[in-house]
Amino acid sequence: MFNQWLKALNEMIHFHGPQGVAFTSGEHMQLAASKNVAMNAGGDFSCGSLGNTAILAGEKIGLFARSDSLNLNASEGPVQIKTQNGEMHISAEQTLSLVSASDMLFAGKKKVTLIGGGSYLIIESGKIEYGTDTTYTRKVKHSATTGSTILDANIPEMPTILPALSCGPHAVCFRVSDALTGNEDVEFTYQIQTLKRTWFWIIFIRLGQGLDNGNIIDDYS
Repeated sequence: MFNQWLKALNEMIHFHGPQGVAFTSGEHMQLAASKNVAMNAGGDFSCGSLGNTAILAGEKIGLFARSDSLNLNASEGPVQIKTQNGEMHISAEQTLSLVSASDMLFAGKKKVTLIGGGSYLIIESGKIEYGTDTTYTRKVKHSATTGSTILDANIPEMPTILPALSCGPHAVCFRVSDALTGNEDVEFTYQIQTLKRTWFWIIFIRLGQGLDNGNIIDDYS
């Protein structure tokens, strides 16, 4: 009889309200699924938080606006777009504008190429090459030639590609680095908390004492 009573709980649970359905919590709320989670709206869809908002994906993230604009704004802090181990392409069917109210920097660690209408400018290995098949016109008031000099650009170092890890079906792999310097040799104590059933397992991993042939050798409780 007990198995028959639990059989209905193993099937789908459907919530419906003619005027709407609301889920609230005074503390926390979690929505999880072993496979897929789908959220759809026939009108607008809003998601907000008073703190930080993180969107993470193990593979791909796609943003698409079919008939209107796509905006990415920051009222105070910087906006950083980075491809750590690949290429970046910015394309536009019409005019592509890059405007700065202050300074603008174009830097390439190895090479910078500018092409327009067939003419080109190449900056590579301390050399500058300019080419065109028509007229080259300069409109300047004064032109000065001085000794040679260079200007080093502050090119950020990108992290290396994570190696292929075999962590198992119920394991998660992390890369820990200093948020300011990006250094991975962080001399601090790491604390990883995972929830399994109703028990918390807290593992403390110290630098140089974390893994030994894939096994955690530090004490844990």
